[in-house]
Order: sequence, then structure tokens, then C-alpha cells
Amino acid sequence: MLRLNYTYHDAPQWVDVQFEYTRFNPDDPQAPRDTLCFITKPDGTMKTGSAQLHHLDHFNRVVGRKIAFGRALKNITQDPSERREVWNAYFGMVNYR
Repeated sequence: MLRLNYTYHDAPQWVDVQFEYTRFNPDDPQAPRDTLCFITKPDGTMKTGSAQLHHLDHFNRVVGRKIAFGRALKNITQDPSERREVWNAYFGMVNYR
């Protein structure tokens, strides 16, 4: 689990982020995979986002995390400036873009 600290309207904020990876049929390497992202705010509000791997694509955790994180983040806040601050905190924690 990642705790992302960021500043929004000059007030410190944080969210917890957790990722899960699922495969519908573990015995079948061609089975679809999902990357799930859970974002929890300090008040206990939890939102999820998911990214499903297309059967012709190669599994890539970085891409799946970004897609799932972006979808969960849209469910948490509609304010573009707050989303930008959370994305900056995310990229600062995981050290890649």
C-alpha cells in the first residue's frame, strides 16, 4: 500500500493506494487479466478503478497501474488541480512516468 501525501489549497492531504492483479482463469495463460486500484481517503471513502488486459496485449504492470489509478482518481475528485497534485505525488513515490 502506498500513502500519497500532497498539498491542496495549502492544506496537507493524503490518500492510500493499493493495487491488485487478477486472472479469471489461472490455468490459462491467455485468460484476461485485470489490474484493480483502490484509493482510500482519510474519511474512509474508498473508490476503485480497473484496467482489463486485451487478449492481444502483453501484461505490463506499469501501464495497468496508470490506467486503473487514473480511473479510480476520477471517482475520488473531479477537480483537475487536485488530480494533478495526486498524480505528481504518485509519480514521486514510484519514480517512473
